[in-house]
Formats: sequence, C-alpha cells, structure tokens
Amino acid sequence: MPATDLPFSPEEYQSRLARTREVMASNGLDALYLSDPSNMAWLTGYDGWSFYVHQGVVVLPDGDPVWWGRGIDRNGALRTVWMGEDRVFGYGDDYVQSTTSHPMQDLAMTFSKLGIGSGRIGVELDNYYFSARAMHTLNASLPKASWTDATGTVNRLRAVKSAAEIGLRSHSTSIMACSASLIRSPGPLLRLAIPASSFRHAWCDDYVCSRNDYDCKPAPWINIGQTRLLLDQRHITLDR
Repeated sequence: MPATDLPFSPEEYQSRLARTREVMASNGLDALYLSDPSNMAWLTGYDGWSFYVHQGVVVLPDGDPVWWGRGIDRNGALRTVWMGEDRVFGYGDDYVQSTTSHPMQDLAMTFSKLGIGSGRIGVELDNYYFSARAMHTLNASLPKASWTDATGTVNRLRAVKSAAEIGLRSHSTSIMACSASLIRSPGPLLRLAIPASSFRHAWCDDYVCSRNDYDCKPAPWINIGQTRLLLDQRHITLDR
C-alpha cells in the first residue's frame, strides 16, 4: 500500500507531477526517466540511500509514476513513496556489478511493459547517477526508442518553491537556528554523545515543537530502537 508518512500532501505531489508533464508535453516526450535522487524524492517521496546502484523514476503522460530500483530496496520504496505497489519495480541482484548483464537491461524490459519501448524518452545524460554504460545498454536494448537529454528538467521545476515547501523550509530554519546556538555554547570539548542528546532534546522538546505545529520525531541517528522493525527495508533513514 502507498506510504502514509510523507513529508508533503498528495495534492502537492500531484501538482509537481502535473508541472513535470507540462514540460514533457512541450518537449514531445513519451516518458521521462529520472535518476537524480533529489528529483526522485521530489516526485515520489522516495527516501533511501540506495543511489550507489542504478535506480530511477519513470514519468509517463498519464498514470502514476513508476519507481524502479534494486530488488532489496523495493520494500523501502513501498514505505516511502505515495504510489501503489503495482508501480514499484525491483530488479534482481544478478544484475548488480555483473560483467555479463546490466540493470538497464531490466529497465528496458520495464519500459516495454509500460508500452514505451519505441517512444521518445528523456534521460538525465549529464547526471552523476547515470553512467555512459547505462545509456549504451539502454540504446542497445531498445533500438526503436529515441533518446533526448532531459538533464535539469525537473531541477528547474524544483527551483520554484510551493507554499508547502516554503513552510517546511521555515521549519528547517528554526532547527538550524537551534543547532547553531548549541554549537556556539561555551564550555570544554564534549563527547559526541552529549551534543547529540542535546540536539534531540532541543529539536523535539524545547525549541521546535514549542514554537511550531509539527509532529517531531527523534533524530534518525538516535532512533536505533527501530532497527529491529526495519530489517526488511534497506537504506531507509531510521526516522521512517
């Protein structure tokens, strides 16, 4: 089932998706493949440190976006994206660091399942997370498809902040102001455990929650007790 603990409302994600599709339509794209983790999160809510393997989000002219990534990260995606389970795809570990196969072969099959195997597809060519071999493999696997550089397409959309995003940034500013005051506090050098507990106390007890209407959670590196609940989910921050 879709994640319920999302940083933004369903309406916010639908607005972002609509803006993305407007740009796709103006550029004649049948699909957009995004590998930038920030762009993936902006459109779907995905929050995972799994970007060391090939992963991405596919946006089509209609229907919900598709999350695609390593199979062991699929449960983490189900926990953090707003789409349903049928829009979350994972590939097997036999593709990972293989000299005989490549994850993009699986992505090409996913494109074909989605009906865009011969369409005009935008990819982030000049992105750290999209390699030359990735493009070579996609091109060889989908010879009828045409490719266009969509680097920066979603990044430029993200630069124009919505009211919800501005509100969250204001909240973040409060946290940073509190953190800065703790760092500047006089006194001898302290063990790391002491300032960490101070941050936890200040963020959720004294500073932020007393001044805002946000539902505060423990800092992710403090909340170790949750790890036993997350054994089936890889690379997700522990505050999830």
